[in-house]
Amino acid sequence: MEVKLRATHKIVARVGVYVRTYISLAFVIVLCLSGSKTQAMKPVSNSAGWKTVAGCSRGVLKSGPAMLRNKAGLRTINTSNNYGDTPLRTAVNNGQKVDDIKPYMREIIEAANAKRAALKEKAAEVEREKAVLEMMLANEWLAAAVRENDEEQIRQALSAGAKVNQADQWGDTLLMFASKKGHAAAVGMLLEAKAEVDKADIIGWTPLCWAASRGYTDVVGMLIEAKAEVNQADSCGTTPLMCALKGGHATIVGILLGAKAAVNPATDTGLTPLMYAIRGDHTNVVKMLIEANAEVNQTNIHGITPLMSASNSGRVDVAAMLIEAGADVSKVGDIKPEMRAVIDAAKEKRDAQQQAAEVERE
Repeated sequence: MEVKLRATHKIVARVGVYVRTYISLAFVIVLCLSGSKTQAMKPVSNSAGWKTVAGCSRGVLKSGPAMLRNKAGLRTINTSNNYGDTPLRTAVNNGQKVDDIKPYMREIIEAANAKRAALKEKAAEVEREKAVLEMMLANEWLAAAVRENDEEQIRQALSAGAKVNQADQWGDTLLMFASKKGHAAAVGMLLEAKAEVDKADIIGWTPLCWAASRGYTDVVGMLIEAKAEVNQADSCGTTPLMCALKGGHATIVGILLGAKAAVNPATDTGLTPLMYAIRGDHTNVVKMLIEANAEVNQTNIHGITPLMSASNSGRVDVAAMLIEAGADVSKVGDIKPEMRAVIDAAKEKRDAQQQAAEVERE
């Protein structure tokens, strides 16, 4: 009896060991086959010193695409242990079928490519914004250098890629600003950098108009040498020659006439360069225009001729020059008696000169 009881105890103990072993093994198998997604999202450290996803290979693969949607996921899915084992390799080694792995691999690869493309586009966008900012800074640098007429700073700003034809809200270009101020050094460098020489502002004035109106002889010469259009008019018909005449700049008038500036254009009110000269009381300029074959009998929209304008303002010397040049005295109208005497004397002198010329020809 005692022997049988002792044998029974041995059998029960052995069964207990087997049961405990099978329960432990079953628990491990259940853990490996369950692989929850919540656990898979959290990397944990094991004794091998590598970060992996809690759960078995099936759980890793299923959670992989979701993990790729955040930065931590990308790092986790590609992490290896000290032996170079990745979650994907572990899955294959643990019996995961290749056909089961392929869909997850494809999704992982597509997500990684999408992430890479997004990062690449973001980098390109940053580079574009950087280029725009650099251009803006270079443009401001060049504008400041032109204002200061600083040759060295202009040279450096142009080398940095500044736009030479940038304009403000009024259409003023850097060349126009330099021409207005008479900054010959800046004008020369801008022209060398291919600045548009005939670009007009909102009122239609070009750099040549501004330089001519303010008497900057050297700048006018540089602009004409750069092939500036000497007859470009604004919306009212004002030409660079008229701009120079308004200021009475005889030297510039001579330069423009030498550059083939038209001598008889008219504004929308019919004013000619000759009329501008008479208005400004510039006798020497009147003589220059007459010698350049200015039309002495051209009228404005009110029917006023150059002679009438000179007579009404008491310009005796100008009236005499106009009559000698062939001005029609019949269109003078009512003028002061002393002015009439001057006109009559000038007319007699002209007639006598014409008769003498005819006799000489005969």
